Amino acid sequence: MDRTLFGHRHDPYAVVAHVGRRIAPAGEPAEAMQHLVDALRSALRLPYAAFESPTVAADSGRPAAGAGWRSFPCRALGRELGVLRVGRRSVNDPWTAKEQAAVEEVADRAGTLAYAAGLVEDIARSRSRILSVREEERRRLRADLHDGIGPSLAGTAHQLDALARRINDPHLAGCVRTLRDRLRSTVTDLRTLVQGLRPAVLDQLGLPGALRELLAGYDTPACHSSIDGVCDSLPAAVEVAAYAIAAEAVANAVRHSAASRLELTAHMENTVLILSIRDNGRGIPPKHRAGVGLRSMRERAAEVGGRLEVTTAPDEGTLVRAALPVGDQR
Repeated sequence: MDRTLFGHRHDPYAVVAHVGRRIAPAGEPAEAMQHLVDALRSALRLPYAAFESPTVAADSGRPAAGAGWRSFPCRALGRELGVLRVGRRSVNDPWTAKEQAAVEEVADRAGTLAYAAGLVEDIARSRSRILSVREEERRRLRADLHDGIGPSLAGTAHQLDALARRINDPHLAGCVRTLRDRLRSTVTDLRTLVQGLRPAVLDQLGLPGALRELLAGYDTPACHSSIDGVCDSLPAAVEVAAYAIAAEAVANAVRHSAASRLELTAHMENTVLILSIRDNGRGIPPKHRAGVGLRSMRERAAEVGGRLEVTTAPDEGTLVRAALPVGDQR
């Protein structure tokens, strides 16, 4: 009867072991923290358990009316990183020393998970900043090479051509023409390099124009776009991610959906770019394994700190929706 009402309150090891088994399969700290509060609540038959910190939060159940809760600090590496709250079963809820020891041990594990969540968040921010700097540098390099070095080399090739025509010595003229041809080959290689740095259409038309250009030329499906409030001066990393996601989603819809209509929308919600590509095709089969395209779109969104959702149903079409933050990318 005691086990039914109070769980393993007399066996701290059983509580800790139960929590450990539940959090072991988790793939990330936030998921593990949710498993932790669920497992603690289950092991001690508590009405409520929750963890609160600046980096991660999780809760399970609801506090009993009027009973309140007990709070336990969660520490890791000498720092207090959050608070574990366990709800009282009743106003006069008995609380044993062993029960106290079990919850304190679980609180230490929660502190370790909170520390890990902070590290994951720091890594994500660092990766986002690195990506942003990389894409901004690529945009600058492309502009410098395309507008500066490229025309200068092409002009030099024209000057060598004119010089070769004025030289009377056939051997010297041939040498000059050889230099001219090598320089033109270098210009061609440079243009190839420039094209690889960043999609040229983004610099030519801006993101709104580039998104509209993706839909040009299709009779089936009938393509429509609605792009409101999206400026041409977004961070380079967000521009590239949005364009790559839209290009992949449109290509998938055209090739595989058998849709008669496709709609692309983009707008700003505060400092988040919302990009949606919807079709009315046959949808993605339930047992379909995600291919390179879907993984690539999710990775593109994650790289800039965003998220991507794919909603689909048989014969009801597919919606690809990306939310890409732009406020802290500049």
